[in-house]
Amino acid sequence: MSAPDLRAAVDLARELLARGQSVRYRARGRSMWPTILDGDRLTLAPLVDAIRLGDVVFLPTDDFGLAHRVVARVGDRYCLKGDARIRPDGWHRAQAFTARVVHIDRGGRSVPLRRGWAAAAAGWLQSAARLVGRLGP
Repeated sequence: MSAPDLRAAVDLARELLARGQSVRYRARGRSMWPTILDGDRLTLAPLVDAIRLGDVVFLPTDDFGLAHRVVARVGDRYCLKGDARIRPDGWHRAQAFTARVVHIDRGGRSVPLRRGWAAAAAGWLQSAARLVGRLGP
């Protein structure tokens, strides 16, 4: 997709979300493995209720955005982290997020989406295991 076409697609997706409509897009990358795989089709729904620990939220970026898990909250700031990443992405205010991932489709099959504090804890545990694996014996 050319840069102008990508920009138009991003603008359209943001407009649809702002109007309260859901958007589907194909995930790219491995930062959310094993929850979301490269090529999975994600359904994003506008945020209509409070963000909760363990939610996978959508943070717009210049090249479209990223869908990562909320792993911590302090006041009105939320920490995001890809399940497969060792380090968190950083802290963001709720207003920065435009949507929540509500469905994952992998090859025509629905994939369960873990949520809640247990999902957030699992993301941290997975990071710790990856870090220990890098350190070696």
